[in-house]
Amino acid sequence: MKRSIAMKPRSAHFVTVPRSIAPWLAAFCLACCWAVSQAQTVRHSDVERELRQARYEQVFTMTQRALVDRPGDPQMRFWHALALDKLGQTALAQSEYLALTQDHPELPEPHNNLGVLLLRQGELDAAQAAFQQAVRMNASYVQALENLADVLLLQARRLYVKASELTQERTLLKDRKSTRLNSSHLGISYADFCLKKK
Repeated sequence: MKRSIAMKPRSAHFVTVPRSIAPWLAAFCLACCWAVSQAQTVRHSDVERELRQARYEQVFTMTQRALVDRPGDPQMRFWHALALDKLGQTALAQSEYLALTQDHPELPEPHNNLGVLLLRQGELDAAQAAFQQAVRMNASYVQALENLADVLLLQARRLYVKASELTQERTLLKDRKSTRLNSSHLGISYADFCLKKK
């Protein structure tokens, strides 16, 4: 036959700490809490290391965690947007860059990266404005200057193509008009004139 053993309920015991070590114990507890919080804090150097190795998923995770603690950190927001772009979340990256340019208009890098995304979408005018703003914020920002030059070349090419199309249209209209005038005097149709021309 099995016996059941009844357990006696225990009363709570409190440990009294001598007053001489109480301040030391409190300092130790605070130091432990601080160490745990620091271990969970994402440092810029950690994110930079992951960026150098092109580990964008880790960068995304780290920046997301860091932004919970420090939502206003512009560097973390920039890296977060960069990771979003590299992971194919272009629309989210673009909105983050746009918000960053509004919150910190003095930073040229978000303007530049926003311009790159706009350029990829074929929005030349908006991209040009973003690159120009980046150059206004830092006149020696080489990447922004190169991007601005590229978009200006694309703008110039677009204008040359448009001018060429207009010139061709005007030439055709001029040829048709002069042909109609000449053919009306001769009493032949335009189609007959074109056939005789060959």
